[in-house]
Amino acid sequence: MNDEQLKDIALLMTVNCVRNTVIEEYHGDDKITDTQMMQFNIEVSNKIYTFLKYFFNADDTEYSNFFSLMSMYYPNDWNKPILDVDFVEALEKIKSMKTVQMKEG
Repeated sequence: MNDEQLKDIALLMTVNCVRNTVIEEYHGDDKITDTQMMQFNIEVSNKIYTFLKYFFNADDTEYSNFFSLMSMYYPNDWNKPILDVDFVEALEKIKSMKTVQMKEG
């Protein structure tokens, strides 16, 4: 994956997986200022981009070192992730719309 693709994916992940969550409610309730929100978005997208770059494009040694470093912060007391219901429902709606369009077209 090239660098521009990784940057685009990092931005998509930031907005869809971080920004459009409860953090946006805090921002809307003025618990986080616009400046703080902008700093947060930049930091998150930079961290996700860096993670993706080392995960997908590093040589074996860099990958091993990076994964060891990241594993030091493994959240053992967190629940394992599940599929996001909103994403799944939106994808199903898009799939249904495309099926209808194909039948009509």
